[in-house]
Amino acid sequence: MNGMKLIHCGDLGLCAALPAFLSEEQQEARREELFATFERMLTYADRHQVAGVLIAGGLFGRAAVYQDIEKRVRETMAEHPYLSFFYLPDGDGRETFLYPAEPMPENLFVFNESVRKYRLPGNIVITGQALADPKAFSEKLDRRDFNIVMLRGKEIPAGEDFAGRGIDYLALGGRACAASGRIDDRGIFSYAGCLEGTDFSEAGQHGFKLLDIDESSHTYRVQLLDDAMRHPWMVPVDVSGLETIDAIMKRVRAVLSLLTGTPSDDPEIANVPLGEVEEILGTMGGRRLHQEDLVEVMLRGSIPMEMKREPEAVEKALNGSFYVVSVQDETYRVGNEKATPDTVQQMIAGFSAEVEHDGKLSKEAKRYITGEGAALILQEGAAAPAKLKEQIEALSPNRRTGEIFQKRMAIEQETKGLEERPKTEEAIVSNAIETYDAVLKRQALLEQKAAVQSQIDRANQEREKAGQQEKLQKLYHKALMAQQDTAQALTGFFGAENDLLTPQDKEARLLSTRNQAAEKFKDKVPALTDIQSVGGCFADVERDKKNLTELREKWNRTLAAKKKKEAVPGVSILGAVLLVLGLVLLLMHVATVPAIADYILIGVGALLMITGLVVYVQQTNERKRLQHRKSAEIHEIKDRIKAEVGRIDALLDSYTGTSRTENPDQRRRELFQDMIQDATSYYSADRILTLIKTQDQCAQEYNAYMQAHPANIDEKETTMTVDNSKLLVNETSHIEHIKTLEKAESETTVELQTFLAKRRDLENHLYELDKKERIFQKSMSSVNRLEERYQLLTTLRDYVK
Repeated sequence: MNGMKLIHCGDLGLCAALPAFLSEEQQEARREELFATFERMLTYADRHQVAGVLIAGGLFGRAAVYQDIEKRVRETMAEHPYLSFFYLPDGDGRETFLYPAEPMPENLFVFNESVRKYRLPGNIVITGQALADPKAFSEKLDRRDFNIVMLRGKEIPAGEDFAGRGIDYLALGGRACAASGRIDDRGIFSYAGCLEGTDFSEAGQHGFKLLDIDESSHTYRVQLLDDAMRHPWMVPVDVSGLETIDAIMKRVRAVLSLLTGTPSDDPEIANVPLGEVEEILGTMGGRRLHQEDLVEVMLRGSIPMEMKREPEAVEKALNGSFYVVSVQDETYRVGNEKATPDTVQQMIAGFSAEVEHDGKLSKEAKRYITGEGAALILQEGAAAPAKLKEQIEALSPNRRTGEIFQKRMAIEQETKGLEERPKTEEAIVSNAIETYDAVLKRQALLEQKAAVQSQIDRANQEREKAGQQEKLQKLYHKALMAQQDTAQALTGFFGAENDLLTPQDKEARLLSTRNQAAEKFKDKVPALTDIQSVGGCFADVERDKKNLTELREKWNRTLAAKKKKEAVPGVSILGAVLLVLGLVLLLMHVATVPAIADYILIGVGALLMITGLVVYVQQTNERKRLQHRKSAEIHEIKDRIKAEVGRIDALLDSYTGTSRTENPDQRRRELFQDMIQDATSYYSADRILTLIKTQDQCAQEYNAYMQAHPANIDEKETTMTVDNSKLLVNETSHIEHIKTLEKAESETTVELQTFLAKRRDLENHLYELDKKERIFQKSMSSVNRLEERYQLLTTLRDYVK
C-alpha cells in the first residue's frame, strides 16, 4: 500500500523520573538512549516518506522540563522540516515546553482542551482534544473523511464508547504497552505504548505504529515497529520442590536461557514448563531476551521450612548477564516430613490452627504467615517468642536502636528539603509562563517597531523614488543637451552635407580631419589658447616696433630741444677776456705800481670764466644722462620684441608647414595662419567627436539608470514632487516612537533575562532535588523490605505464644 504514511507513538518520557534500581550513571545513559530511540524513529520516518508523527502522550513525562532537553527536542523537530508533528500533551498541558523562550518549530501542531482539526491531503483529518476522560469526546466528524482522533486514557475503552462516530483510527496515549481493538465495523482504537519501557512494570510490547492509508479507498494497514534499545522483562520462575539455593539458581538460568533462544545444556531445562516460557514470550510480542535488557526474576512457589531465603545471592550470581537484574522472592514455606520434637510439633500445630481460624487474613496471607512462623519455631523451638521479640526490637521503627528508625533518620538527613520538589516544579512552570508572556510582549514590541520602521522605510522609499525620478530627469536633460550640442556642432562643421552623411561617415571624416591636422605638428597639437596668446605676440611686435620708432623720434626731439635751451658759454668767454685784459694792464704797470682797478678786472674775469666752465660741465652731464636713458628704453623695447618673436618661433617650430616667401616676418605670418587653420580643424573635429562620445555616454547612463530602478521610476513622469518637510516631521515622530519601543523592548529583554536566570537557578535546584529523590527511592526500597519483615514479625507475635 503506497498512500499516506503516519507514525503513532505514545509517551516518550524524555525527562521523566527513572526507577531507583538504576544507578545515577545508568539513569543518565538511559535518558540518552530514550532520546536516541526518538531520533531513530524520525530517521525511519524520513527514509520511508512518512508525512506526520502523532504523539499521543507526554514528550517529557513531567511538567517542569529542563531547558536543554526542551531545546534539543525543538532542534530535532526543526531538523525534520518535511515531517509534521501532532502533539497531544500529557496531564493538564502545563508543561514548560509549551511556553518557550524561543520560537517553536513551524512543523509542530499542539492540541489543547478545545477541539482542533488538521486536514491533510486525501481528505484525511486529524482531530484532537486534551481531555481527562476520553469518553467525554463529543465532536461530530464528517463520515466522508478518513478520521483520525487523538485522545488520552489509561483504561482501554469499550468499543461501544466510540461506535458509530465515524472514527477510522483512534490514536490513544497514556498506557506503557501497546494494545488495540475494534470500535465498530469501520474503525479501531490503538495504543502505541511508550517507545521504550523503563520500569519492570512496563514489561510488554513497545515501539511505534506505522499507519499506511490508501487515500483513494480510505483503507489502511497498521504495523507495530519495535526499535527499542532495551526492554524490561518480568520472568516468573516456579521453584517448588527445590531445596537448595544452587538448585534455584539452576532453574532460573534454565528459564532465562530458554527465553534468549539459546537453551543451555543443563538437564534442569527438562524441568521447566514450556507453557510458562511461551506465555512470557507472547507478552513480549515474540521477541527474545537479550543481554542489554532489564530483567526482574520473581521466585514463586513453595520452599522448605528450614531453607534460608537468599534472593540477593541469586541476584549477585546473575549480575553481568543483563543490563539490570533484580530478584524478588515471592515464595512461601511448607512443612516437611522430618521428625521433630513433640513440643515443637505441638507449638507449630497450635500456631497453625490459630492462624487458620483468623477470618481477617486472606488465604495467601495465612499460607505465608504459617510457613514463616513454622520455620521460626522449628529453628528456635521454645525460644521462638523471645527470638521473635528480639528481632522485632532490632527492626522497630519506634526505637532509636531499631534498624528501620535509623534508616529513616538517615534518609531524612540525606534527602532534607525533598518536600520542596513539588513547589520547585510548580515554580518552574510558573516561570515558564511568565517567560512566555515576556517573550510575547517583546515580540509584540518588535512587531510594533517593525511596523513603524516600515512606515519610515516607505517614506524613505517615496523620497528615494522622488530623488531617482529627479535624477532621471537630470540625466534626460543632460542627454538632450548633449544631443543638441552635437547636432549643432555637426551642422556647423559639415554644413549642407550634414543631412546627407550617415553617422559612420561623419565620424570617419571627423577622424580623418583630426588626424591630417595632427600630422603637421611634430609633438602635439598646441592648445588654441596658446595659439591665441602667440597671435597676440604679432600685434605686440608691430606695436613695439612702432613704439620704438616713436621713441627714437621722441628722444631726438627731446635732445634737440635740450641743446637749443643750453646757455651759450659767453660768461666764460667774457671772463676770459676780462682776465686777459687785466693781465695786460698788470703787465703794462709792472714798472709802476699796479692800479687796484687792474686787480678787480682780473678777479672778475676769472670768476666769470670759472662760472661758465661749471655751467658747461653741468649741461654736458645732463646730455649724457638723457642719452643713457634713451638707450635703455630702446633696448627694453628691442628685448621685448626679441622675446615675442622667440615665442612665435618656438610655437612655429612644432609645425611642419611651408612658407611661400623668404621675408622672416612675412614667413612667420603665413606659417602662423596655416597653423591656426590646422589647429582649428583639429580641435573642431576633436570637439565634435567628444560631443558624440558624451552624447552616447549620457544616453547609456540614462538607460542604465532606467534598468537599475524599473520599479521606482515612471519614465512618463516629467515631474515628481514630495513634501520633504512633512516626511521629515513624520519620520522624526516615528523615530521617537521607535526609541520609546526600543526602551520598552530593552526593559522587557532585561525582564526576560531575569526570568531565564531564575529558571536556571530553579532547574539547578530541581536537579539536586532529583538526585535526592533517586537516593530516597533507592533507600526506601530497602526500608520497605524491612517494614514488610517487621509487619510479618509483629503479625507472628500475635500467634506465636
